[in-house]
Amino acid sequence: MPGKVADTTLDFLRRGGMYQLALSDMREDGRIPQFPVHHEYPKWLQLDPPVMVHDEEEEERVLSGGKTSAQLEEEREGLLSRARNLGIKADPAWSIVRLRRELGEKMDAPPEAEDRLGRLEAELAYERKIAAMEAEIAELKARRGAGDDSDGLREELESRGIHVDGRWSAKRMRDELERAQAA
Repeated sequence: MPGKVADTTLDFLRRGGMYQLALSDMREDGRIPQFPVHHEYPKWLQLDPPVMVHDEEEEERVLSGGKTSAQLEEEREGLLSRARNLGIKADPAWSIVRLRRELGEKMDAPPEAEDRLGRLEAELAYERKIAAMEAEIAELKARRGAGDDSDGLREELESRGIHVDGRWSAKRMRDELERAQAA
């Protein structure tokens, strides 16, 4: 009896399991083929490492020592990144040939030089931004200080022997100076 149950279960699964009704409807509508269809591609080629190819042209290229579509795309992405690092405006849709042409002599430069150049350019941009921000802060403080005679008031009060608390506002210092002058 256990063998019969196992055979029934396997038969159920072979027909599609719980999806059997939906699959049979799709076969009747023609959305999926009645019988399994063999597709030649994609397939794995057994070279030193296994390589997946997606069509006959790619298979011929790989078997003759060329690169797969995925490897070519990876190389194209690398060239695109390299162009951006060098400041070359590159369109993401450009081919490997166009990217190599745009990079020109820079293709022969070692990637480490590009990395160092990129880091230095980023550091320079950062330092310029910091300097510009510090200059703007100094300018704003100078503008604010021009209308505020805190230093003069502080000196006047201390010359009269009044200790000025660092937290005092200009108004407080004026009030203290008026009291000192009135006394």
